Amino acid sequence: MNMQQLCCDIMKYLAGEHVDFLKYEPDLTHLTKFQREVLEATRKIPYGQTRTYGQLAKDIGKIKASRSRPGAQQKPLSPGNTLPQGSC
Repeated sequence: MNMQQLCCDIMKYLAGEHVDFLKYEPDLTHLTKFQREVLEATRKIPYGQTRTYGQLAKDIGKIKASRSRPGAQQKPLSPGNTLPQGSC
């Protein structure tokens, strides 16, 4: 993953530009299967749209799992990584 390009894309996104983050593949290997499923479903939500936790649970086929959502969405995606220094 090109961290410099990712940093630039984050800056563009925060400035209000639409950025397609699906071109990046985050390292999710340290997460449980359930957490990976939740985050992958979250990534597929189209720009400008939202989903409830219940809708996400339904999308991954675990309707009763909507109460479990904080653990999947609060863990860091890549432990120990820092953003590169410098400008875009």
